[in-house]
Amino acid sequence: MITWPAFFEQHKVCEQMFDSFEAAEKFFSDQGFIVDKKAARDPGKLSTLKYLLENSTPDQLQALQKTSKIQETWRM
Repeated sequence: MITWPAFFEQHKVCEQMFDSFEAAEKFFSDQGFIVDKKAARDPGKLSTLKYLLENSTPDQLQALQKTSKIQETWRM
């Protein structure tokens, strides 16, 4: 069974990431794509969020609040 770190290393996921959302958008624009819509998050629809918040320590909750956005879903 392959682990996530091994998968990321094997597929060079980190090396292929964009430096920013702006860099990603520029890349796709340069290829002729237009970002038509960005999906909006709705935390109220996350069925497990309630349990995550209820079972997290104060330190874990603080760490979650400091986490920056790492992913967006775009329609092109």
